[in-house]
Amino acid sequence: PAIKLIEAHTHRKQPGYMYLFDWVSPLKEGALGSCHALELGFVFGTLDDNFTGTTEEARALSEKMQDAWTAFARNGDPSCPSLGDWRTCGERRETMILGKDCRLVEAPYDEERKAWEKVPESVFSEF
Repeated sequence: PAIKLIEAHTHRKQPGYMYLFDWVSPLKEGALGSCHALELGFVFGTLDDNFTGTTEEARALSEKMQDAWTAFARNGDPSCPSLGDWRTCGERRETMILGKDCRLVEAPYDEERKAWEKVPESVFSEF
């Protein structure tokens, strides 16, 4: 759904930014991976020992994300000194990876995205 939303947004010539949160929760020895809503503690600086971890790496990522979210709220662009240039998502699906190694990449998980595009829309309408 996020990719379809960004495609619709950019089709209307509106700038849009994508990110992929790539931090593994230490809870249950990492079994949860980078689960839904895990990034919220990083955005708001409310790191929890069990869910997010409170290592120096976690605090550094939280500061970068807070910088980016603040920059976006201030001027509509999440680029900031701590993360660098965060280009708008376009045909190359520019996406900021947010994790231990923050970087801007093109079309992450593109093969998986293409596989999902082959699933008929009718399959999803039953949910």
